[in-house]
Parts: sequence; C-alpha cells; structure tokens
Amino acid sequence: MSLESEKHIGDTAVALALNIRLSPTNENLELQRNRGYDVIDKSLLTPEDKVKKKQALDKTLHKSQTIGLLSNEPDIVGNLSSLVYGSPVAVKDGLSPDQIAENADGGTIEIDEHKLDGKTGYTGIDSLSREDLKSLLDEHNRKTNAERQSGKKRVIETIKLRTTEANKGNISSDYDEVFSESNLSRYYQPADVESIITQAKLKKDIAPYIRVVETMTNEEYAEFVSTVNSRTVDYDLNDRFKAQAFLKELQDKRVASLKELSKDPHGWQRSRGLVPPNLSLEAGQLASSVLPIFDANEKTEKDHGVIVKGMGTDKERQLSEKIKGERAEDFVSYFRDEMTKEGVTKSDIEKIKSVVDGMKDKVTSSICRLAMSDSAEARASAIPVISGVKHRGDIELKLESSKGNGVKKLFNNLINKEIGQLYQGSEDANYKQDAEVIKLYIMGNMHKTGNYTLNGEVVRDAVKAVFGNTAYAVNGSYVMPPRGMSHYEFGNRLHGLTSDKLVGLFGDKSKDRYPESYGYQSEGDGKYSLTVGGVYKKDKQGNPIVINIYDELPQNVPSLQIATVSGVEEYMNAVSSRMNRGE
Repeated sequence: MSLESEKHIGDTAVALALNIRLSPTNENLELQRNRGYDVIDKSLLTPEDKVKKKQALDKTLHKSQTIGLLSNEPDIVGNLSSLVYGSPVAVKDGLSPDQIAENADGGTIEIDEHKLDGKTGYTGIDSLSREDLKSLLDEHNRKTNAERQSGKKRVIETIKLRTTEANKGNISSDYDEVFSESNLSRYYQPADVESIITQAKLKKDIAPYIRVVETMTNEEYAEFVSTVNSRTVDYDLNDRFKAQAFLKELQDKRVASLKELSKDPHGWQRSRGLVPPNLSLEAGQLASSVLPIFDANEKTEKDHGVIVKGMGTDKERQLSEKIKGERAEDFVSYFRDEMTKEGVTKSDIEKIKSVVDGMKDKVTSSICRLAMSDSAEARASAIPVISGVKHRGDIELKLESSKGNGVKKLFNNLINKEIGQLYQGSEDANYKQDAEVIKLYIMGNMHKTGNYTLNGEVVRDAVKAVFGNTAYAVNGSYVMPPRGMSHYEFGNRLHGLTSDKLVGLFGDKSKDRYPESYGYQSEGDGKYSLTVGGVYKKDKQGNPIVINIYDELPQNVPSLQIATVSGVEEYMNAVSSRMNRGE
C-alpha cells in the first residue's frame, strides 16, 4: 500500500465529510461519495484495499450527513427523539411567576427507541447501525440539553428581575414580551407556560396599586378592600376568584411593607418615594431637601403610628463627610446660609431643627444645630467641635503621652461632674452623646492653641460654649437653661410660667398647683417637662405637662425674687402650710 495514496485518500475523506456536514442532502452525499470513490479507484491500492476504503468512506460520509442533519434540521431530531417534561408545577396561593419559572421542569431531549427502527428517507441516517446512530444522537442531545439549560437560566434571571420590579409597582417596557407564550414555550411545557403567564398578568394588574396600598392608613385600606369587593360581587366565579387573588396579593404586599416600615422606616420612606434618595448639598438646596423628610416623618407617625426621627444613616453620612471634607469655618458658614436663604421661613427652620435633633449621629446633629443658630457665639463654638472631629486621634495620643492612660477617665469624671446631674446617669445615651460633643470641643481648642490643660475650668468653659449655659438646680432636679439666659431670669420665668400653667390646668385650689412640688426635665428648644420622682407629670388628658420658657410671663404670678433669708423662710413656710391644709 502506498503511503502517499493512503494520505491522499484520508485528506479527501475529511474534505468530503465537511462538505456533506454543511449540506447534508442525499444528492450532495451521492456527489461527494462518487468523488471519493473516484480518488480511491485512481489510487495504487489493491482491489481488496479499495473495497475497504470505500466501505470506510461510506461510514464516514453517513455519519457526517447525520451530524449535519441533526444540527441543521430540528425535525430530524424530533423524528428520532422526544422532549420529555416532568410534572407541571402545582400553583399554590401566592406562587409568583419567578418561583414557577424556577421550579418548573425545562424538559430533556431523550432518544425515542421506538423511532430508531423507522426510515427517515436520508441515506446516511438510514444506513447507520443502531449503535452508531444512538451514539451520535446522545452526543447531540447532550449538547442541546446543556444549551437549553443555559437558555432557561437566562430566561429565569430575566423573569426574576421583571418580577422584582413588578413587586415594587414597576412594569418594564418588555414585560409582555418576557412573559409571552412564544418566549416561555421554548423552555416550558404548556401547563407551566399558562401558569407563569397567569401569575405575571396578576402582577401587572396589581402593580399600579402596590405603592398606594403600601402607604395607605388602615382606614383607607379597609375602604379600598370594601370597594373592590362591592364592585366584583356580581362577577362570575372565575373572575371573583381572580379578584380575591388580587386582594390577597396586595394584602401580602401591605403586610410585608409594614414589617419593613417597623424595621427600617427611613429605607421604607425612601423606597416609596416619600423622601429624596439623598440630600442635595448644593448651595441653596439643603433646606428644600430636608423639609420633605420632616413631612414624611410626621405623615408616617400620623398614618401608621410609627415614630420616625432624623433623616437616616445615608443622609447623616453625607453631612458627616461634608463636615470632614471642608474647613470648619466654611461648613458653619454654609449651613447657616442654607438656613437663612430667601424662602426659608421660621416654620421651615423649626421643622429642620426637628429633623436634625432626631439624627442618630449626635455629633453631626450638634454641629448642625450650633451652625444654624441665631447666636454668633453658638456658631463659633461649632468650629472647635468640627476641629475635634478631624484631629481627635492626634489629640488623644498627645494627651496620653502627657497625662498617661488615665486621661479618658479624667475626661469622663470632669464632664460628669459638670453635666452628669442633667441625665439619668453616666450610662444614659443622651449623656454619652453630649459628653462626646463637649470632649470634641475641648480637643478642637487644644489643636488650635496647643494648650493641653484639662481641668474643671476647661470643661466648664466648654459646656458654656456648647450649651450656652451651665446646669441649673431646681427642686432637686437639674436642667440646662437656654443659651444666654441668666440663671436668675431663668428661675423666675420657670417658676412663674409653671405656676400659671398648673393653676390653669388644676385650678387655684388644687394641691397640684404648686411649682415646688415638681422637678424638671429638659426637652430642648426652651421646653421643660414637669416630673414627680423622675416620672412625667401629666394633665387630665394624660399628656405630659411642658413649660415653654419663651412663653409670655403672666403678671401677678409667684416669683423667686426673694432677697432675704427671712423672706425665703416666710415664703416656704407659707407654701408648706398651704400644702398641709390640702389647698
């Protein structure tokens, strides 16, 4: 046998097989076979070897035609294999389109043994042995099934995305196409296709109502359900079933929404478009981006009974990063300008104060409150606090190197001595937050002056700067007077306003009318609650009694302006006598 003839015949067979695979018709098979036979006949092979080569060529060309037909003629595969599905998904209440799509069987192409014995009319397939045909079919079906699984995964991912958006009330422009029969039937059996389409249509019908229902009050939602039921009472059984499925889906959304509200109220407000996603920190835009937060907080409490404070971690972080990223003086000037720009009313300022006071980050909150103050002294005190925020690490190292590891305890003791009586103890969250601001103020001054002296006087000066005053003792309790108000004026106003409020609430004969019977608790912005034994004193309607120190002081009310010791004793004896008589 000539090696050259052997190689030439082999190369020819490869070329002929490729040609047939690309055009697997019987006519082309016959044409290429004749070409191959011609090459074999002209070779130097023996007659016996030529017969063997022709037989081998026939088998190669038959396989090539079969492979070409399996790849290019889907009907051929259908004539030899079957698409087998498992049981359809049992659609239970609340099962969503993406759940059905994920759980449904995408089908598997399997060889149908009964079909292998029949004739296809294609020379190559009909001439192959059963074993060779099954081998080629197995290989083709494995590849096809893998491609089907990949395609199904892509469809499922798309369905998941569209379902997720529909759950939020958003219907994409390609929603109908994604959930069309033509798209789904490529990977699912008819029963599952119908189930997916049915549930997808329900999602689409519900979508416009989701955000509305999620934010309704209980009364509004009850009225909505009643309206739907009244309008569908005359529907046939199938349509009434759809209406109830519609309501159940909405009820599930509402329940999930209210759970989210209780867990993350700020995220709930943001996702439902009640507040802007971020603060607008551009010049002239801050106030207008904070005010909707106040309105949303107020509405959330009114409609759902959930108290929401502040603006949320993300927005607080925006302010914190701006504070750290700018010169302290520039931030204070910026924040003050935002609060005094044209169009920002006194009412707006009070709303913004409410939001700022409710912030979780009390350092950022305190800086903002100081920066927006009408008092130049308060605004000036914000600058060292900001400096303390920026340089805290360096200052702590320097303090520790000069005073040892006990500096933290020294800080805490000095601050606690100055303001600790205003709170429920050193573990009180408000105490810790206010103490932190005082500490940062001191550190900021240390950074500026290079003076690392730490004593009671330094802390007292910091308290005066941050709070604008020092603690005031009254009837066994301690409160912080408003910035700049003397203890003398504060005591007189507090006593007079309290006396007037109590007489108005309980009458001038009641034993509850004496201011000396109560302690006080600071509520901020010049407001002080009355307490008895640390518990709020309430009026007849059950509301805490609050004194606003800025209210107009009535005439002819009892005053603390008693100049002599004898006067004090006489006054207190008179009070004691009245209380003993039960007046």
